[in-house]
Amino acid sequence: MSASTSTTFQCSQCGHCCNTWRVPIDTPRADALLKLDWVKARLAAEGVDFETIDDWGYFLPLKANNECVFWDDALHCLIHHHEGADAKPLDCQRFPFARLPNADANEAPRYDVSAACSTVAKSHLFLWNSPVQPAELETLATASDALPSPFHPTRLHEKTSYARFPFPFQGFQRFSRPHFQAFVEAETLPIWQDDTLTPWQALRAVQDLTLSKSRKTPSKTAPTAKQTHRVLGTWLRSEYGNFPLWQWRFKGRYQDPRLFGDAIITEKDLATIDFPAELLDRYGKPFLFHLLRRESPLLYGASFWHSVVMAKIAYVLLDFYSRAFTWQCEESVVGEEQVQLAIRCIERYYTAHQPRFLAKIEANPHLALAVWCL
Repeated sequence: MSASTSTTFQCSQCGHCCNTWRVPIDTPRADALLKLDWVKARLAAEGVDFETIDDWGYFLPLKANNECVFWDDALHCLIHHHEGADAKPLDCQRFPFARLPNADANEAPRYDVSAACSTVAKSHLFLWNSPVQPAELETLATASDALPSPFHPTRLHEKTSYARFPFPFQGFQRFSRPHFQAFVEAETLPIWQDDTLTPWQALRAVQDLTLSKSRKTPSKTAPTAKQTHRVLGTWLRSEYGNFPLWQWRFKGRYQDPRLFGDAIITEKDLATIDFPAELLDRYGKPFLFHLLRRESPLLYGASFWHSVVMAKIAYVLLDFYSRAFTWQCEESVVGEEQVQLAIRCIERYYTAHQPRFLAKIEANPHLALAVWCL
């Protein structure tokens, strides 16, 4: 996305991104912190220590309540408070942005942004024509060569065009980078802003436009319960301890201790939760559009076909997590808070700048094709 037409992001310092994530920190920054008396005292008080990844660095430890050991409700990030922004891990400095490499050195900086950030999920998703950018263009985003990805990283800087479809079909039709931006903003945006379409219908219409260059209006307003069950049984976060994912596939039961504690989520319970169509439209459409305008997967060799599959899975996950968080709050109707939390959860664990989810799609083309055909 172009920085020249963007709206400046301002961090609200809510701390929502400072929990449950195991944030990596490089060895030089970690060694500098571990020499400080206040850091030693903080780690000792919480009974935790840095966890070694490899020679590159460490993970910042989490407290018992899943917050970062350096988060403080009053002072916010203690590293930032005591040592300044440059002492923080690079992931913390850049969040929620990832800088896109430019084919032309004279091109303005461009970024992808993650809706795992609560500020983005609450408001910036709705900036259809004015995507959000960092306040400091060069310092708040990841350098172009620092984005990890399984998608042919050696070809990263050669990307002047994007594939519509995966290999071996990607040679038939390609987007130039300006063509892709025009396709997303000029051709697909009117579909997303069409009030007569449900989010699923809009997503299917974009899919048809990718295939045939002509817009169709699918009759099915949402995937069936059976289709949703199958998608979740394949793409939900993986097994946890003695409660494997096959429990969902065969018994409609799921457990994720990091998100839901000891609660067991059942398909029967979720069916009792009402998800207002107006709320799904208001958040679902901009969220899915947000995913499909994202360029980082395409720069690393994924095709727009992969992005559409990712968006369709995200739609099913949005419905699942919105209902699950509502059920956990002992409420019967999904509210804005639960939808925002679901979006942040999906971005954090599935669709944002982590490459694993797209790698799973690429590694399982038969499973991805089943989603494409929904």
